[in-house]
Amino acid sequence: MSPSLGHLKIQGTVNYYKSIHIDLGSQEGEEFKVIQNARDGEELVDVFKQCLTEYTKNNLQGVWLKIPKEIAWSIQSAVDAGFEFHHAQKSHVMMTKWLNTSRPDCHPVYAHHFLGVGGMVVNEKDEILTIREKYVGDLDNEYSKYWKLPGGHVDPQEDFGTAVEREVLEETGIRANFKGILAFRHMHQFRYGCSDIYICCLLTTDNSFEQTIQMSEYEVHECKWVPISEYASLNLSDLNALFFKQFLQYRETGVFVKFETVQNIRRKQNDYVYFCDPGKQS
Repeated sequence: MSPSLGHLKIQGTVNYYKSIHIDLGSQEGEEFKVIQNARDGEELVDVFKQCLTEYTKNNLQGVWLKIPKEIAWSIQSAVDAGFEFHHAQKSHVMMTKWLNTSRPDCHPVYAHHFLGVGGMVVNEKDEILTIREKYVGDLDNEYSKYWKLPGGHVDPQEDFGTAVEREVLEETGIRANFKGILAFRHMHQFRYGCSDIYICCLLTTDNSFEQTIQMSEYEVHECKWVPISEYASLNLSDLNALFFKQFLQYRETGVFVKFETVQNIRRKQNDYVYFCDPGKQS
């Protein structure tokens, strides 16, 4: 917090973009606690407005305001002071207020994509693992008639490789190793109006003879290993037929998307970076 803002009843932390982050549930000042205990919404509106005036004088760009569900009564005060909704989680609401009137609101929008993975799993016998899916347990659903890749959603804070290995194991009981990416599909107007990215991953296993297929009772109707030479004859969607075509190209050329870890100098952590492997050189 800038020293010139230390007198305010609500405190926060200024980031390197010159926006201030406020967690309304972590305020330690006695003056704010009085307002909170009394649930004095009108007084809180005045406090918010005073803060916004001071933030503007100090050339801050914008405000992030986190309101935990325990003090949800304060949301109306924030709205009355000019804050807008940004997103909500089970534990809190995040609101924002843009202050720099000389440029448009530059607060990044909330996450607007889902991320899924499918595993093209190939064993040591040149067979591909494939499933027919139960859709909410309904075997008569038209989509259950198609053969597809085992896979599912990527969880928060989960890498592609970890996600696809987990999903393959959960749906089929087969442990396989992530090698890279063959292709991906990007679509719009998915769940809640968001977009969706679905990544076709290459996985291998060299000990399938030691493993037994154990299908997920709820998610999978049928699961089997299919020789590569017979895979195209399955009832495949256009998408999975295209994924298989890309797999055959990889088998011929060696070209696919591999990965390495690179240190992120800002966050002091290792990130995965994906890039095209040139494959077999002539």
